[in-house]
Amino acid sequence: MLTKNVIPNYASIKVPNTSKATLKTQKKVSIIRIKDEIKFLYMKKEKLNKELYQVHLKVAQEWGNTWHIIRNGIHESINREMDKKYNYIKQKLNKLEHTQTSTPKHVKAFYPRVINNTNIKFNADELKLLNKGLKYNLSYKKKNWIQTLALETETAITQLPRQEQECIRARAAHSIQKLYKQQSANKQYNSNQAKKEYRTINQIKES
Repeated sequence: MLTKNVIPNYASIKVPNTSKATLKTQKKVSIIRIKDEIKFLYMKKEKLNKELYQVHLKVAQEWGNTWHIIRNGIHESINREMDKKYNYIKQKLNKLEHTQTSTPKHVKAFYPRVINNTNIKFNADELKLLNKGLKYNLSYKKKNWIQTLALETETAITQLPRQEQECIRARAAHSIQKLYKQQSANKQYNSNQAKKEYRTINQIKES
C-alpha cells in the first residue's frame, strides 16, 4: 500500500481540509498508522511461526514417516486458501488504487529511450527491442530454466530464519509446480517472437 501510495479505510484520518499543511499532516498520520499496523502484523506472524514450528516438531515425532504425506495434504489445502486470500486482497488494493490515483492534468513530453552515440548502425528489429528499455524482461526461456529457478529459490530460502523456511518453501514449490504445468501444457513455450528477440539481443551483443 505504501509503495502504491494508497490509504486503506482503517488508516484514513478525516480532518477539516482548510489548508495544504492540514492535508500534508493528514497523509503523514495515515502513513504512520499503516506502518504501525505492518509492525503489529509482523510480530503476529513471528509468534505464529514459532508456535507452528513447535507443533510441526511435535506432530513429526508422533506420526513418524507418515507425517510428510499428511503435511503435503495440509500444504495443498493452505495454498488454496492463501490464493483466495491474496486474490481478494489484490482486488481491494486495485480498487483503492483506482479510486485514490488521480489522472495527471498535464501531459509530459517523452523523449526517445535510445540515443545512438556510437558508429554502430542498428536495424529496425534491434532498435525496437532496445526501445523497450533496460528493465524489459525477455520472454525467452532456456531449456532447464525451471530447474535453475528451483535451485536458486532453495538457496535463497536457506538464508531466511529457520522457522519461516518451511512455509516459504511450500509456497515456492506451489508456484514452481504451476509454472511446470504451464510449460508441460504448452510445448511451444518459447513463441516465435520470443526466439526472435533472443536472436536479436545476441546480435546486439556481437555488434
